[in-house]
Amino acid sequence: MLTDDLTIKQLGVSFSLIIGGGIVVYLLTQQQKNTTKRQVLALKNEVLSLRSLLNESVKELTREIEVLRLSLKKDSNRDREGLYKHSSSTTLRSVESFTSACDVLQVEDRDTGDGLQFECGTSHFRHRQVESPPISVNGGDHVGKYPLDKLLNRADDLHLGNDEDREESLRLMQDHETLYDEESGFLWRLARTHVSVYDLRVSHEERHLHASSAVDCAQRALMLCTDSSDIYKWLAISLGAITDFLPTKQKIETGWTLRDHIDRAIELNEKDAILRYIRGRWFYGVCQLTWIERKLAATLFAKPPSAKIEQALEEFQTAEKLAPKTNKSNQFYLAKCEYEMGDVDAALEWLEKALDLPCTNKDDRDTHRECEAMLVRLQPRRR
Repeated sequence: MLTDDLTIKQLGVSFSLIIGGGIVVYLLTQQQKNTTKRQVLALKNEVLSLRSLLNESVKELTREIEVLRLSLKKDSNRDREGLYKHSSSTTLRSVESFTSACDVLQVEDRDTGDGLQFECGTSHFRHRQVESPPISVNGGDHVGKYPLDKLLNRADDLHLGNDEDREESLRLMQDHETLYDEESGFLWRLARTHVSVYDLRVSHEERHLHASSAVDCAQRALMLCTDSSDIYKWLAISLGAITDFLPTKQKIETGWTLRDHIDRAIELNEKDAILRYIRGRWFYGVCQLTWIERKLAATLFAKPPSAKIEQALEEFQTAEKLAPKTNKSNQFYLAKCEYEMGDVDAALEWLEKALDLPCTNKDDRDTHRECEAMLVRLQPRRR
């Protein structure tokens, strides 16, 4: 019995030593793990910090390169004294293209077979060549800068012009950014300018930079003013541009936010033809969603987006009434809606009207080619 008691005590001591040792080993291991985790976290933070610095350096270099490129391209216009002084501290010089007033949701097209895209463009209502000379003024420490009212008027005039005018507008607005970066009217116009040159860029990086800059400027403008139709409009259009660089899930989420901004802009200004065109594009895009895309949208929203082709047609018709014979893209989408609804003759009529409108920029030229291609496909079916 004594031996058994000793054995039990010995086993107890052994178990205690094993368990106690195990606890010690476990605590030491945990301590080492915690130390390692802290070291890994510190390294990760350091990497993120370095990555951020690198990104800023790349952006800064991109800005400088864009300034040089534009300087060479527009060298013939550099005789205008003191107006276009390029600043390396202004916002991003590059971002992609903006096709027609706004391709908010461009999904698979039954005619063209294009894949799902949420995109934005600037379909411009009747352009005119801008020939008015710049008005350079002296004001305090900002020699050669525009006063705000004249700058905004000049930017509006340039926006109605051709591709070269829009490039000029971008330089002009960027030259004044540090001076007026807390003015909502300036900021939404700067967003508009980034969007306007978006479609003129070729590289993915440049297009992404312009889209990002446009969204940033529009959001800053909204923080300063919440009752401007133009701010909501250009924020929506800018979001449409940035969706080219988002995964499908985020595209759909952004498309929903974009629709809210469009609706708010129309509440503030029902007579804006571009806004009605943009909303028409949104309806048209939703109508073209595939079954899989609709299922994905249903998982993201309690009430997923829905639309009928008749809604899109109504918006395009309203836009045409508000600004008749001015928007080639609007007439093109009137044709597409009529075709979707089975009226080939009406579709052909709108295509012919669209082809009669002049091409003043890249957006118009792209739309013109699409109209020609669709016309060729539908001509044999004319009654």
